[in-house]
Amino acid sequence: MEARNDRIQLRIQPEVKRLLWEAVAASHTTLSDLVSQAAQARAVEILTERDRIALSPKAAQTFADAL
Repeated sequence: MEARNDRIQLRIQPEVKRLLWEAVAASHTTLSDLVSQAAQARAVEILTERDRIALSPKAAQTFADAL
């Protein structure tokens, strides 16, 4: 396993911090792992959405006809 040396500092509201620590205790993980996993999952969602094109059936047909 590769060492994790990069750091990110966050400014969060006290209630968010309490919520995160409660989740850490409930999941028996570390705060770093919890935040890292959540951030990574959200980043994948965002990038997947960015790369996806959603068209209505009519728009899809217009697009196909233009090809």
